[in-house]
Amino acid sequence: MTLTAEEVSFGYRMFLQRFPNSEEVERMIRNIETVDAMRDTFLASPEFHRKANLVPRQKTATKDQVLIHLHIPKTAGTSLTKLLTAQYEKKEYVTVNEGSVDQLKTLTAPQIKQLKLIFGHLPYGTHERIPQSPQYVCVLRKPGERIYSFYRYLLRDVSNPIHKTLVAKNPSFGEFLEFARDETTLRPAIDNGQIRQLAGKTGVPSLSHEPTLLRAALSNILRENFTYGFTEEFEDFQDRLLKKGFISEKHDVRENAASDGLTLQNALEHLSDSQTDLYNAFTSWDGYLYDICHGLYHSTT
Repeated sequence: MTLTAEEVSFGYRMFLQRFPNSEEVERMIRNIETVDAMRDTFLASPEFHRKANLVPRQKTATKDQVLIHLHIPKTAGTSLTKLLTAQYEKKEYVTVNEGSVDQLKTLTAPQIKQLKLIFGHLPYGTHERIPQSPQYVCVLRKPGERIYSFYRYLLRDVSNPIHKTLVAKNPSFGEFLEFARDETTLRPAIDNGQIRQLAGKTGVPSLSHEPTLLRAALSNILRENFTYGFTEEFEDFQDRLLKKGFISEKHDVRENAASDGLTLQNALEHLSDSQTDLYNAFTSWDGYLYDICHGLYHSTT
């Protein structure tokens, strides 16, 4: 299938932050056949890597610094939280979730001053509510594996408000995707939820604005004061955290992980055509984020 000029122009704006000239459009259409191949071409280009290193940076603070763990659901974030909280006394950290971020404003000045770690299912931008210099950390995960894990977690987590409804429906994975599409309290977390959280736009109004959210998410996660890793390479991520002094030792920890042998691949084989389309829609933009960050992660030390 031949690329269109509109697709090529979008690719240049997404990955290189500029419009292409006519010669570049013609060359891309002539040499590249698919959107996926175009993406790989941009990710491998010297211009992309050069510009990724020119993302606006914030200076790293040496004191009065707070670590903010932006916990993206079902990415080994609970395991990361366990590693991080082991470094501090209880009075030095606080858990805050998206709906309660403003509770930071209720803390006294001495309480704020002694904070060393804030963690929870937070949107990017939480640092705007505290005076200290922020250092963000998060874990990314392959988007299909993440939402499949999310589906299974909700079925077994009796404390989640959606649990009873799901158990009563006993949905297949495909039926869960349809349920998430229509459930406004759940959809933003399932539908490309990683770019939403990293862009700081996690509500229903963010739906249908994915290109803008992806650009914002990349701008945020590539800042100098942001350290990220991957669920699939968690041991390597711990090495990087050790090197930066965020943890003092590594641990073999994986919390909230299912172990019954069920796989995403098996679930995908049972999706209907419409459910497959929904799955692709829910993972495509997070997939761009993952691929870009993964490529850059392994091109730096």
